[in-house]
Amino acid sequence: MQSYTTEFAVEQTPERALAAITDVRAWWSGNIEGPTDELDAEFTYRSRETTTNQRSLMTMQSYPTEFTVEQTPERALAAITDVRAWWSGNIEGPTDELDAEFTYRYQDIHCSEQRITELVPGRRVVWKVLDAYVGFADDPREWVGTEIRFEVDRAGDRTNVRFSHIGLTPDVECYEQCSSAWGYYINTSLKRLIATDQGAPNPAENLEPEVAR
Repeated sequence: MQSYTTEFAVEQTPERALAAITDVRAWWSGNIEGPTDELDAEFTYRSRETTTNQRSLMTMQSYPTEFTVEQTPERALAAITDVRAWWSGNIEGPTDELDAEFTYRYQDIHCSEQRITELVPGRRVVWKVLDAYVGFADDPREWVGTEIRFEVDRAGDRTNVRFSHIGLTPDVECYEQCSSAWGYYINTSLKRLIATDQGAPNPAENLEPEVAR
């Protein structure tokens, strides 16, 4: 796995070094919420500049789209995990449990298997695509190994909902058709589900199959 690494040496003891590392607020600028020195604890870091840079990088590596709603982040994420209410097709398996796996199938055009690798109530849910078949692509397994992310956060009196399919880039054969489909399901069906409790998954079936799926 590729990563960024760096190191340095100091005169202080390992215990002193680790104590400083876990005192995150003392060396990392930005807004940090939650304990940073407890096993299994979760904390968040937020910086406007960092968030912007990260979003720019994600945009280059994925298909992104986003919208805002008046409902709370908790309501938005609850709707996102109710996948059957906004994504048309046959879905088998739980879609609202961490580490669960579910399959999506529409005729012989599109089939994919996802694992829920992250699920933080009111914050985000992430799917890893384990297997896939996209019938109109020369390489029907283009989705395999890609990641589908939903992130929500409160901004004033509104909630931002950000979607990204990491690995679905313009150089992928199905990008035009798949991004068009995601655009409908996220910005129309899912948004409507969050706002009105009624998704609109089925109208997209009036499109050509390769565009709707």
